[in-house]
Amino acid sequence: MAKRDYNNMVMVPAQSVRGQSYMQTGYNGGRQFVNQAFKKHSGAKFGKDKDNRHYVTGWNYSRKRGLVVFGAFEYKNSKEVESKRGKTWINLFVTVTYRATGQIVKASGMYDLGEKRLYIKDLGMVATNRGRGGYFGKGGYRMTIR
Repeated sequence: MAKRDYNNMVMVPAQSVRGQSYMQTGYNGGRQFVNQAFKKHSGAKFGKDKDNRHYVTGWNYSRKRGLVVFGAFEYKNSKEVESKRGKTWINLFVTVTYRATGQIVKASGMYDLGEKRLYIKDLGMVATNRGRGGYFGKGGYRMTIR
């Protein structure tokens, strides 16, 4: 029997083994995609326009929905509100466009100025500046403003 080289063992996700999240395979298990570049599936950008009003733009791509883009902007009735916990919130007007179907959804979003997070409660989506270039996608279901 051949001697196993445990120094070259690689941990890869186990797709066919139930109850185990990882399994060992020797010599990369014949997989060639280990060193491929990371492909982004979402992004978000935060800023202020020339009139010093906040805006958030972003995108998300999935095989199921296709490309989803959004823009959130302050409007004349936007108000800054401080919560009991000391967070500063501002309401933004959000337009979400599903490019595959052409559907446009208009909603209201709450923007946390300190954390730079936009919660769109009606759609169950969140935009944040965390990660590489931001994130826009599912999340923010339990948003409570106290």
